[in-house]
Amino acid sequence: GPSGLYGQLANELPMEGVAVLRIDSEAGRRDLAQRVTDVLALLTWLRHREDLGVAIVLGWGMSGAACVEGCFQWRQRTGNNAPQVIGLCALAPQEYGCHNAGALNGVDIHIVQGSLDRMVPPAAGVRVWRHCRDPRRLTPLLHSDHALTEAYPYVIEWVRGLMARAEVVAMRLAHEAEKDRLTVYMRMHKHDTLMSKLGPEGEGLTDEERAEAEVDQLWVKRPHKSGMSDTDWERGTLKVRGGRLQFESGGR
Repeated sequence: GPSGLYGQLANELPMEGVAVLRIDSEAGRRDLAQRVTDVLALLTWLRHREDLGVAIVLGWGMSGAACVEGCFQWRQRTGNNAPQVIGLCALAPQEYGCHNAGALNGVDIHIVQGSLDRMVPPAAGVRVWRHCRDPRRLTPLLHSDHALTEAYPYVIEWVRGLMARAEVVAMRLAHEAEKDRLTVYMRMHKHDTLMSKLGPEGEGLTDEERAEAEVDQLWVKRPHKSGMSDTDWERGTLKVRGGRLQFESGGR
């Protein structure tokens, strides 16, 4: 990172309860699309960590633009599902690749730009900032070039300001996830009861139950193949085969 910024954040933030994950782009990884892929891979990995419900992303130069485009594509794929990106800090971002910054509504975007930067014109950072929606922040560093030697105190102060919001969002996401798990659990047991009524010739269900079973996705209990537990759940649908109603597996 610029002037050791990422290392400083990685040392400081975990002591304040913020997990830090760094991705070092390869020396030859100059393509913007490849760096966007890095951002998406990071968010995908975080999605499987139930204890990490929200994310703040930072990128420098081309990687700043990659963070903007990566977060935009992530939102297009997942909506506001975890990990929800609540903050994005673009450090001296190149303008190319930031065209979707205005679509990241609800994301707190912080643009940090060195006034003496000769690699990324200071006006570029201003234009990206103007394209963003509120909440947004522009921090011009009057005595910094592209190395952004003055950036650390402004960036960590911004991250700390997001921590209270992060706790609220994480609690909401955890609550929604628990509701989803409960809903699936109730449907699974309802479907298992339905299947237990189904006779070998397809009898045993009312017309209403049969109609529901044919359009809904069913979850039924099956012996666990690994032997690690007594039962497992298998997903599928009911289909008419040879005049009989049969369970068609869709996998676990």
